[in-house]
Amino acid sequence: MAAAADSKSAALKACGFESLSRHRSTYLTHIDGMRTLLSTLLILSALAQAGTEPCLIGYLPARGVTEFDAKRFPGLTDLILFSAEPKPDGSLDLSRLSAIPWEKLRPFQSAGGRIHICLGGWGRSENFAAVTADEKMRAKFVSEVIRFCTEHNLAGVDLDWEHPKGKEQLAAYGKLIADLHKGMLSQKGIVSITLASVNQLPRSAVNDADRIQLMAYDMPGPHSTFEASTKRLDDLIAAGVPKHKLVLGVPFYGRGVTDRNRTLPYREILLRYKLKPDQDEVDGLAFNGPATVKRKADLALQRALGGIMVWELTQDAPAEDSLFRELRLTLDSQR
Repeated sequence: MAAAADSKSAALKACGFESLSRHRSTYLTHIDGMRTLLSTLLILSALAQAGTEPCLIGYLPARGVTEFDAKRFPGLTDLILFSAEPKPDGSLDLSRLSAIPWEKLRPFQSAGGRIHICLGGWGRSENFAAVTADEKMRAKFVSEVIRFCTEHNLAGVDLDWEHPKGKEQLAAYGKLIADLHKGMLSQKGIVSITLASVNQLPRSAVNDADRIQLMAYDMPGPHSTFEASTKRLDDLIAAGVPKHKLVLGVPFYGRGVTDRNRTLPYREILLRYKLKPDQDEVDGLAFNGPATVKRKADLALQRALGGIMVWELTQDAPAEDSLFRELRLTLDSQR
């Protein structure tokens, strides 16, 4: 048997098969290496797309800039200034931001923080319908927004139209989002949409918006329960919105369960009432306490969302009672 094997080996060698076998082995080694490299690149691409570090985003009304201290909010990645809006002729109304002391925001930017301008909001959205429907006015509006962002070195634009009605307005909104997205790309900036629970999403916005920030508050009943927030997220994910673009909104205020016009900042709720950590309702006011805020941050991590957004920073409680602190500590567990 040994002699036969030696004879077969000699015959294969004579025909060049030994060399071919060595080349085949080397070839397979290279293929395995390429497969490993490709697999690594795909993983890195997925991580980059999903965002390995969820954002922690806070709204700040113009009146709050004077007292803003970034040291109070360690871990804040993005600050959204509230707000500007379109004028009837398509120009940008900056009257509410005219007195902002920009020097107060420079330390935040210098430390790597990103500042965005919000366009619209409740009571500040009446001109969106006309401006977005007219191509020339829409172009004028976009041009002035981009110019303002360039002038102040802003990282992005946040759209908060409350609320587009019907298919035509939704389609026009989609055009505005697309135009701003194209303009901000040249500035290496982003476009986010803040989506109220009653709003639909323009279909094209799923691709053109960099972030879709869900206002998971001001909903019927106790206005921002964990269960309602989860359902709203699930609905958007089922509709095809990528998880890494979704940002979960959390309120830093309470709203009346029956008297919907009654609101109170969380810091004021703490001053007036003695609360338990897991308490989310008192004296007819529904809010998010520390336990619920932590659950929502955990939810954002579990679903691999783009992060958490809060309305708004001046309503938070100080020091150990801070809801922002609870969010940061939870999100930091994955940073």
